[in-house]
Order: sequence, then structure tokens, then C-alpha cells
Amino acid sequence: MDKELQEIKDQIFNLLSYRERSSYELKERLLQKGYREEKIDEAIEYLQDAGYLNDRDFACKWIKYRLKHRPRGRYLLIKELAAKGIGEEIIERTLKDLLDPEKELEMGLSLARKWLNLNSRDKDTNKLKRYLYNKGFSPDIIGEIILILHEKKMC
Repeated sequence: MDKELQEIKDQIFNLLSYRERSSYELKERLLQKGYREEKIDEAIEYLQDAGYLNDRDFACKWIKYRLKHRPRGRYLLIKELAAKGIGEEIIERTLKDLLDPEKELEMGLSLARKWLNLNSRDKDTNKLKRYLYNKGFSPDIIGEIILILHEKKMC
């Protein structure tokens, strides 16, 4: 086996030992280290075929982790995954499976309630809307959240 190819595979396994990564992230890191692009592509393809790398699995794990530990809306998840080189089709399919509109609404309501508790003196609806927008929620979801909070006289 080619020595450079084996070295690249070892580097990939080393990087994956810290956390899951997309194929794009791995390629970028290896290019920074000075490896040749064609050898990187060969190593990544080999590891994908062997089942060690899978961008769909990466996207699924990323979204699950974010929803559980650092809640955010659909738009921010799309932006994060796109920055990690995940294709639009994979992102959409994975979000469809893991984040339905009802779950996103619940998550947004939970974040809004926390924000209101932390900012109990400041009931500025526009600030809350900006906060939710920056967390990746769509204007439609934000509108629903504000409506629910107004009905419960929380906002």
C-alpha cells in the first residue's frame, strides 16, 4: 500500500478519535497539513466504502446532539451543516426525519420561556423575536411562539 495513503488514513482516524467529522471537514484539515488532494480523495472514498465515513450519519448525529444540548431552529442547523460540507439533499432529508414543525415549535417555546425568565424585567417582544431568529427559527415559528406566549400572558 502507498505510504502517503496509509498516513492520510491514520490522520483521518486520529481526527475522528476526537469527534465525528464530515468528509469535507476531513479533506480541509488534511489539505492544511499539506497532503495531496487526489490522495486525500482516495483515502476518503476508501473509508466511505468501508463504512467509517458517512455524511448522512454525521448529519444525523450533529442534529440530534444540537437538539438535545444546544437547541436551535431549522435555519441555523442548515447553516451549520452546510458549513461542514453536507449536501442540501442530505440536510433536508435528515431534518425531515428528526425535526418536525411541532418539535421545532416546542423547542422555540422552551427557549422563549427561558429567555423571558432571564429577562423578567424586559418584556420587549422585538428583542425576543430577534433572539429566536438568531437561534435559527423561521418567522412563521416565531410568530406562533409569540402568539402562544401572548395568549398565556407571558409576553
